[in-house]
Amino acid sequence: MKNRIFNLYANFICEECGITREELFSSTREIRLSIPRYILYYVCAKRPIKIVEIRSLMKSNGFSVTRQNIDYGIEKVNKSTDKDVWALIETCIEKFNDQ
Repeated sequence: MKNRIFNLYANFICEECGITREELFSSTREIRLSIPRYILYYVCAKRPIKIVEIRSLMKSNGFSVTRQNIDYGIEKVNKSTDKDVWALIETCIEKFNDQ
């Protein structure tokens, strides 16, 4: 049920971060790829999409993730002071708020 909005978020984040969906859903821990994943977790959680649904949606895209990893990513974003990260999140949420 949340697949459509999840894909809109993922595509938007990939476009804004200059990465591909394959990179977003790859298992690499490179910071340039992990931060966009964390942002995806965060915007999904704010929708609200339940953690179990986020896990399922990530898995359906080839990325297996634990609840703890999702919680860690959300917390990492919450602690971020990077204005660009927050601008991206705000734009993403506003753009798809009525979807």
